[in-house]
Amino acid sequence: MAKVEGINNKMIEFDELPTADFVKPLVASGLFNDIDIHFAELVCRLAGESESWPLFLAALLASYVVNERRQICLPLAGLPDDFSTWLLAGGEVEVDAETVERLALLQWPAHWEAELVAHPAVAGPAESYRRQHLLVLDNGRLYLQRYWDYEQRLAQMIGERLLVPPATPLNSARSLPALAPRFAATGKGEALNYQAAAVCAGLRNQFTIISGGPGCGKTSVVAAIAALWLELSPQIRITLCAPTGLAQARLSQALQDETEFLSVADEVKAKLLKLNSSTIHRLLGYRPGRGFRYHGKNLLPVDLLIVDEASMVPLTLMTNLFTALPGKCKVILLGDRNQLASVEAGAVLGDLSSSGAENLFSRSFIDDFVCLSGGSVVRLESSEMQTQKKSLFQDHVIELEKSYRFVSGGGIANLQQAIMTPSDVEKRLAEILTDDSSGEVGVRYISRGDLSCENSLFANLNSLDIEFEQQVIAFKSYLDAPDLQTAFTMFESFRLLSPLRRGPFGTENLNRIMAYALGGSGFGRYDKGFPLMITRNAPQLNLYNGDLGLVWPDSEGRLLVWFKRAGGDFDAFTSLQLPSHESAFATTVHKAQGSGFQKVVLMWPGTNSNLLTREMLYTGITRAAKRIEIWLPEKSSLDSLVAACSRQVKRSSGLLQAVQRVV
Repeated sequence: MAKVEGINNKMIEFDELPTADFVKPLVASGLFNDIDIHFAELVCRLAGESESWPLFLAALLASYVVNERRQICLPLAGLPDDFSTWLLAGGEVEVDAETVERLALLQWPAHWEAELVAHPAVAGPAESYRRQHLLVLDNGRLYLQRYWDYEQRLAQMIGERLLVPPATPLNSARSLPALAPRFAATGKGEALNYQAAAVCAGLRNQFTIISGGPGCGKTSVVAAIAALWLELSPQIRITLCAPTGLAQARLSQALQDETEFLSVADEVKAKLLKLNSSTIHRLLGYRPGRGFRYHGKNLLPVDLLIVDEASMVPLTLMTNLFTALPGKCKVILLGDRNQLASVEAGAVLGDLSSSGAENLFSRSFIDDFVCLSGGSVVRLESSEMQTQKKSLFQDHVIELEKSYRFVSGGGIANLQQAIMTPSDVEKRLAEILTDDSSGEVGVRYISRGDLSCENSLFANLNSLDIEFEQQVIAFKSYLDAPDLQTAFTMFESFRLLSPLRRGPFGTENLNRIMAYALGGSGFGRYDKGFPLMITRNAPQLNLYNGDLGLVWPDSEGRLLVWFKRAGGDFDAFTSLQLPSHESAFATTVHKAQGSGFQKVVLMWPGTNSNLLTREMLYTGITRAAKRIEIWLPEKSSLDSLVAACSRQVKRSSGLLQAVQRVV
């Protein structure tokens, strides 16, 4: 049994460790968890090479990038020359100066890729299908075998759909302007209406990606696609799903709202309002400890699947979803590629929607588009499109560019553009945050010389206000609402967000202070008005991770936890019935994906953590529809916002290349 001293003088024990001086500083650094180290030790032991530190390092990092960096693979060719620079750039564990010095002495193994290619413990692409290896090296990318297999299977299923010739229902379909006025031309010489193009893609293709920011009309597109398919094929089985209960509920409600603007027969409208909508786990029939009910040998009864908030879906879940679909099932992925990726490994939507084929159309697509639009939607720049280089995803990836949620030239729209355009970002951010004439954006500095950080936070949270029924009122007024529906509406109009869970500005501390600020020291978790968020799926209760409930009395005065369902109804549970849950006055930006609020306060720490990325800032800001306030510890913390704009999440994978091999 080997022992290595880790951080805080903790002794770490492992069965076997290579004795090379390279490995011991890595294990002692605290950057790797026990799973990563035990896995590397297992690979070496199975290979009969407990002294092989290049193999140990390969297994260690292949596991580390999945578990810590949420990458699918380790791209050997893309690694920087300096080992410690790469290692320290991605971790959130604080490392002392002595450890940094020890790590700085380490270098990548010489001829590492060539050695791994020749090593019997590492499989190549063809070999991995015949024998079970724990590591796979494919075109310079090092994978855990399980994740390589997930990626290959998903690529195969997507590639097969890309190869299916376009459907030809468009000659029979009604023109888009007849279905909804929003698809009609609004002016001579106007640029291409990408909403209408997205509808065309959804009718033609077996596989379509529709990407766009908040308010770009993705739900309008989905409603039009579903309505036209129901007119063309009344028996078609359409299913909607999203990764979280919150996102699924918003999709259902938005689709119901959008249906009112469609000019369709009553029977079609009735079917639209009854479309099956669920979380992905619920759709697949997740059973704790037993896996999914639907899989490759028990397929879902669906002809058209629409997946909303696809950026949040990790590789493993997306592969399981595609595996459970009939081969002829059409798939439409909706999402915002600029948002945060999933909390698990992979960035499927980001990989596929960044292929260079966004809004790239063939001649045949343009012809179908003209047919569907009745020739009157907008001016088509067909000559330009015909001359563009063909792409694997040509006609399949639509990027919606116009936002209907944010006022053009308004503060939120300008802030969003500044974040996504890093050039001169410091000046632009300062101008928007300090001088927004629209009133949509504000900045507040928490630190006050006469108050501690916590007391200052308390004072600011205690004075929060919201707009309700055209009046500005205290946020805490929801506690005195006349009924549950009103309380829910008031509470859901606002959210306090933070990128972090821990620390003085993390959600755990913010929830504690917020509860005290709103209800006093006696305000407990199961008192009237306390918000709770589910953190573990409970299919038997129809409760899923991310579902939000509010403690409220029933008609007999009993305090229950109420969850709002699609359609506006509520389900009630006692506190003892609930699965794992937490306070929800403040939530992480990750948890807020798929949701939107009239007003958002984004509590931004004044640090340069690797978690504080452009995607994190963009996602937090775009949760707000009318008002966003960014709270910073102090004025100098503005540098943290600027740094975040240039810090992008990069998740290595070979999905796009794997799809290209299939096609």
